[in-house]
Amino acid sequence: MKPFLSVHLPAMFAASLLSLACGGPMEEAPDEANPQTLQEGEQALAALTAGIPLCTNLGNGFYGCTGGANGGTPPYTFAWTSNSYVTIDHVATGPTGTRIEGTCTRSSIGSPNQVTLTVTDSVGAQATAQRNFKCTTIVP
Repeated sequence: MKPFLSVHLPAMFAASLLSLACGGPMEEAPDEANPQTLQEGEQALAALTAGIPLCTNLGNGFYGCTGGANGGTPPYTFAWTSNSYVTIDHVATGPTGTRIEGTCTRSSIGSPNQVTLTVTDSVGAQATAQRNFKCTTIVP
């Protein structure tokens, strides 16, 4: 069995010489730019939007809502608020989304449980989304 280099070294050397004869080694193409990554001072390609696509009634006076941002100039900050029928007990945040969980005291959509998400991007643009939802509460 022949060692690897003694067998492949002549071919590797020939490839190197050919590369130099043709103007040098090939350069790799640059990585594709991340469309969400902007340099300081650049404007966003799309307007900032906020959304609350889902609020889940977890039963027994508990709920969970998921929100997110799109467009604008990342990174984003998220701020949740609620009306007097809803408490926000837990907030989790990622790069483009956020989730809250808490308790709610009204089950009627006539007097809605309501949450509001305000998203701010890195250049100060803001977008807001609001969601009403039903909640199953325990009657004492």
